[in-house]
Amino acid sequence: MSPITLRQKFAYSGGDFAFNLLFGSVGAFLLYFYTDVYGLSAAQAGLVLLVARVWDACFDVGLGMVVDRTKSRWGQMRPYLFLGAPLLGLTAVACFSVPEGGSEFKLMYAFLTYTALMSAYSLVNIPYGALPTLMSDDQGARTGLASWRMFFAFTGTLVMGAGTQPLVAVFGQGDAKHGYQMVMAIYGVIVTLLVWICAWTCKETVPAVRHAEKSSPFADIGMLINSRAWLILAATSLITFSLLLLPIANAVYFMSYVVGSPQSIPIYMMALGLSMMMSALLSGFLTKRFCKRNVWRASSLVSCLGFLTLYFIDHKNFGLVLFVTFLTNVGGGVSMPINFSNASDVADDIEAKRGRRLPGLVFSTLAFTGKAGMGLSGAIAGAVLSTTGYVPNSAQSADTLFGIVACMSLIPAAGCAALLLLQLVYPIGKKDLTNLAEKLRLQRAAT
Repeated sequence: MSPITLRQKFAYSGGDFAFNLLFGSVGAFLLYFYTDVYGLSAAQAGLVLLVARVWDACFDVGLGMVVDRTKSRWGQMRPYLFLGAPLLGLTAVACFSVPEGGSEFKLMYAFLTYTALMSAYSLVNIPYGALPTLMSDDQGARTGLASWRMFFAFTGTLVMGAGTQPLVAVFGQGDAKHGYQMVMAIYGVIVTLLVWICAWTCKETVPAVRHAEKSSPFADIGMLINSRAWLILAATSLITFSLLLLPIANAVYFMSYVVGSPQSIPIYMMALGLSMMMSALLSGFLTKRFCKRNVWRASSLVSCLGFLTLYFIDHKNFGLVLFVTFLTNVGGGVSMPINFSNASDVADDIEAKRGRRLPGLVFSTLAFTGKAGMGLSGAIAGAVLSTTGYVPNSAQSADTLFGIVACMSLIPAAGCAALLLLQLVYPIGKKDLTNLAEKLRLQRAAT
């Protein structure tokens, strides 16, 4: 089996640090930027997020098919990392820039730049996500790499949460428009450099099972649809990114209007990042000692109970809010590395059964559901604010405050319960992974 070196672990994980530094800022601050800085209404901002992400979700599937058919001296995945990294940085700056013009022009500009940002992110992130499948055929090594990846990803989230707002204040000097634009430019440079290092260091070493015959894109999609494991992962991705991301999108509103402590937003974001870093370490520890599938299920249960607890506590007690949020994210975050390693397992399962290696399509279709979920998350957040009468920079009504709290607690709790039901019928367990690895080893040796 192909090992993954320490140098490769650092280089690969640095890519996810960069993604979460930049794209975490998009998830945490873009809705707020649109409504309170850019000048869109909550309904318009939600519509921008939904439409752009739905487009991008469709773009992902086509990109995955292209990636699986790519052959170059640099491999299948790595050329896209070299090409896409600078595009991602540039589109992020454009997305957080405020153009001169009327309201209709600004709305169109928001649509175009956010769509471009999501497409650039796909161009980099889908090959990046699929790369471990080609780096090693050792499922344990890939699960370990997923924990490394998520630790660095959550470190990026921590740096983003603690640093973004202070940096906006430093560079903006009272002008939030300029401040956000400058911070995104810095993050864009960091993304470009770290993704290039990842692409240079992480080689593709796993040979494919030779295809008996060429397959059409529709036939490839049919293979996914006939995979129960892929269907469950797709549903899991949709729920995770539509309902469980609501607390991130609503954190600024929650801290500003419910907790009543907007000055504590950097502390809250820092605690969020620290909790997720701890969960990545805990995930690696647990999956080495217990069945990965059982750990996955336990994580959803703990997260569900934590979100319910958050609803019932005193929201004016910032310390208690921070404590409950921290524990909820430590428990729930354990599932994140497992989600990524499960995707590689599904790609292996399809290859063993069908003789087709489709990591690009597997990851792109899961990205499809994830980004559709992100679009729904933004639309849900915007709809809740709009229907409950949210007014920027003003005291909020009781209905608005309840809507914000529900987005932080009750709705994510329902999402966790749905995830647990899906995980109970997920078909690939510890014994299945052992049998799958041996089957693929024999098939690859035969070709």
